[in-house]
Amino acid sequence: MAERILVPNLEKYLSNIENIDYVVRNHLIRYKYALTHLKPNWKVLDIACGSGYGSKMIAQKGCSVFGCDVSDEALDFSRKHNDHKLITWMKLDIQDICKKFSDSYFDAIVCFETLEHIEKGQEKVLSEFKKISKAAAPIITSVPYDHPDTKWHKRLFNFKQRDEMYKSIFSKYEYPKENASLVLAWNTSDE
Repeated sequence: MAERILVPNLEKYLSNIENIDYVVRNHLIRYKYALTHLKPNWKVLDIACGSGYGSKMIAQKGCSVFGCDVSDEALDFSRKHNDHKLITWMKLDIQDICKKFSDSYFDAIVCFETLEHIEKGQEKVLSEFKKISKAAAPIITSVPYDHPDTKWHKRLFNFKQRDEMYKSIFSKYEYPKENASLVLAWNTSDE
């Protein structure tokens, strides 16, 4: 498994990340963007939730959130610092989501800066997002492209590769202007 970067309360950072304010600002922009597509009382999967601040933002909107991560450390931090009565914290590898959740279970899925940490099988993960989400559910992801290699990234994408990956899974998707790495796709009923 890939090593996870934790952002405890947005205050503690790894010293080897340059321009950390930019990184944190972009993560907040992604979650704020996701909130515009979510409705109270929805069931939302926040997969690879890290330190849980995004899951808490979603819960504060009135959504039931499944904050899932492969890291025990991240989940312990999330429970301690970002817990909310509408959040269920769960240890889960992104490649095992269909083993845990039934078809058409979620009203929305959020997955930020995660697919590049998987060596292979990104298309399978996106297909599983469709399987466990309801018809017309927004699936809000971010995948960096033309991003310099880091020791955590297992796969690098250029724009064309990223576009082809989403096109192979979704008939309806777009790149919101709020952040270059964001992708908003829908689980359309005609697929």
